[in-house]
Order: sequence, then C-alpha cells, then structure tokens
Amino acid sequence: MAERKPLVLVNGMARQLPAGDSIVGAGCPGMIVQYELVTVSKTVTAYSDGMLDIFCSGASGGGGVGFNGTFLGGPGAGEVAVKRSIPVRAGDSFVVTIGAGGASVSRATAGLTPGNAGGDTTITGPGVAITVHGGMGAPGGTTKPVAGGLGGTGGAGGDVHYPGGDGGDVLATSTATFGAAGGGAVAAIPTPQAARKGGSLTSGGVQHAGGAGVGGVGSSGSGSSSGGGGSGGPASGLTGGPNFFGVLIQASPLEVLASIAGWGLDVFGGGASHIGPAGPGGGGAGRYGDTLNTQPGIFGGGGGIVSQVTINLSSSPSMFGSGRNVVMAFTPANIASGAGGSGMAIFIFRSN
Repeated sequence: MAERKPLVLVNGMARQLPAGDSIVGAGCPGMIVQYELVTVSKTVTAYSDGMLDIFCSGASGGGGVGFNGTFLGGPGAGEVAVKRSIPVRAGDSFVVTIGAGGASVSRATAGLTPGNAGGDTTITGPGVAITVHGGMGAPGGTTKPVAGGLGGTGGAGGDVHYPGGDGGDVLATSTATFGAAGGGAVAAIPTPQAARKGGSLTSGGVQHAGGAGVGGVGSSGSGSSSGGGGSGGPASGLTGGPNFFGVLIQASPLEVLASIAGWGLDVFGGGASHIGPAGPGGGGAGRYGDTLNTQPGIFGGGGGIVSQVTINLSSSPSMFGSGRNVVMAFTPANIASGAGGSGMAIFIFRSN
C-alpha cells in the first residue's frame, strides 16, 4: 500500500504535504499531523495535542523608480524567525498577522521615487509571541554613494532570528551615470546575511544589477543583462548563481529535494540569467531594455532594470523576496516598480 501523506492546509485549502512525511529543519520528532502555509492574516488552530514548529518572515521592501541621472539602491528583504518544539493542545489558536510587501511606486516626471518598506509579521498564541520586521524599500539619490535598503532585523520571540538580505549599493567608486541595484533575499536557508545581498553598482556606464538568491549575491553589469544570485552561490557576470548543489542551472536538484527540503518548500534553484528565469530561491536578473527574467524565484531578490521603454510592474510583486527597481534612461514616461513580497508563516504540527 502506498504511504499515506499527511494533510496540508494552504490558506485553508487541503493539499498533500509538498515534501512528504518528513521535513528536515522541523525540530521535534513525531509524525506530521497538520501543515499550514499562511500568506494572508488568519487564525491557525491546532487539531490535536502535540508539538509545533514555526517558520515566519516579515515582508520585503518594494522597488523604486527614477529617470536619467538617478541611482536606486536595492530594497531589503524581510527578517526570518524560527521557533521549535512548542507544546500545543487541541483547540489552541494562533493569531497570524502577515506583513504587506512594500507597495509598487510610479512616476511620470523627472526625478525619483524611493520604494516602500515591507510590513512586520506577528504571531501570538499559547507560548508564542513572535515579531519579525519587514525590509526597507529601495533608497535613491542623484549622487553617489547610495546605500542599499537594509533587510529586516531586530524582531523577537523566535528561538533564532535571521536578518533579511540588504539591497545592493551604488558604490562611491562607481562611474555609473545612472542605474538600478538588485534586491536582497530572505533567509529561507540559514546562509550568512552577506550572502543574501542584492547586486551593487560597481563600475561605469548605465548599470543594472541582479537580485540576491537565498545563498548568493547578484552580479552587476552595463550590457544587456547581469545574473541573479542562486541558492548555492553568487552570480558572475551574465551567469546566474548555481543551485544548492553548485550546478549552474536554474532547476533545483530534483533527485534530493525530498531529503533536503526545509519547511516543505523548494528553495534550492539557481539564479536568473539572460537565457533563463530564476529557479526556486534564485534572484532575478538585472536587465537593460526590458524585464526579461528580472522576476526572482520564491524568497529571492528582484533584479534592477534600466529601460528606454515604458515599464509597469505594479501587478507583478515578488514572492516573499524584495521587489524590482526601474530606472528610465531617456524621456520621462509613466513607469512603475515591482512590489516587495508579503510576509508568510509555516506551521508544522507533530504528534507527541
């Protein structure tokens, strides 16, 4: 007889558990009896006695917009908290308030508009009082340097907290005339914060930079494209960062997903490039002239975009990671940035 997989509730809809009956990273022993991925504010109720593990993130910052002669630092990603082995009784309820992603901004005249910050996520209930902070929106300026938006940090109530990845900088030594840095990534895997920083503007010309992956920074460039960071390392030039096993492809290592997947989500792909979109956990590509492959994978940072044509990303937010910057190269037109991703939470209930 085939092994029966436990019930999964995704915002109240029943599904099978994404990674099977065992999830690495969930701290307490015992069979999984209830799994909930929460992306909108709600109350989560335990169906039975047991133990609970929680993973949650604050919302990420949104991208900014600007015109010729302006510089945009990358937006920051939301903070993560993990709390394990919480005793629960049937009927215990946990109130989850999900932070909203930094909203898209638009502009039709010369100058710049910075991005909006992401909101905080909070969880309260028996034995639980967690707050994780959102990341900063994309900052901007008409001179260098411009520091990237900081990732969310300073929350409380988890066993461990991981700050969000910072947005990329516009360095004082850069000779860029204008440009858009990449956004930071969320700590979906426990990599150092510096490994989740968006790509920075480092050299000359019209510059863009890729967003961070959950395990690697984005690259910068002044040509058609710059790579997004991957789950397994940084981007290099046009090439996106590698997947979790160090392979330079966007796809996750499928043969091992069941054994390495943390918290029931695939975050083990590579970064975006000029020839392929971001994989799960990968950063979006930086881009000149269009939006090709600039959207990040889940938890990744958005790529910076420099364009000569109208771009409207107001209906294309990132999935939990930071949003996308847009700088218009020439005549002012109505442009809109990409919003940051919302916060989220995962509840894993286990039997005693």
